[in-house]
Amino acid sequence: MLRDVIEHLPRPINALENVWQMLRPGECAYIEFLPYYSAFGGHQQYRRHPYIVVALVKNDEPEYLEEIRVFEQCKLTLKYFEKIVKTLEFSIVCKEFFLSRPIWKRRYGVLVIRLKYAAQILCLRELLVTVTIYLLKKRED
Repeated sequence: MLRDVIEHLPRPINALENVWQMLRPGECAYIEFLPYYSAFGGHQQYRRHPYIVVALVKNDEPEYLEEIRVFEQCKLTLKYFEKIVKTLEFSIVCKEFFLSRPIWKRRYGVLVIRLKYAAQILCLRELLVTVTIYLLKKRED
């Protein structure tokens, strides 16, 4: 299970390769992440204006600056994620796209909104989805 993890890794393909190696044929992995171009994909950083962030950060916070640089390098989009999945020969058992995260219902009482039709259009999907959930299965050969 990778929940809100894979988008933080500079090489998500390495993480999915490790998941692939740990699974037996027919077993599944749950992956949940925020796509890079979604509203929260940069985790509310000023990703389009990194110099503003750098100007606002004190010199004694190098870890924070490094985290921003890592986000800039990762850029895990839905398209790139599915390319990785295809490369590693996982089969997608289920994929769901949400305009509002399911966890928000429990935390804030917000209505959960799944994107069905808008998610069919790739550019809309990349922008509107706040979280996506994939259930990946290691193929049985």
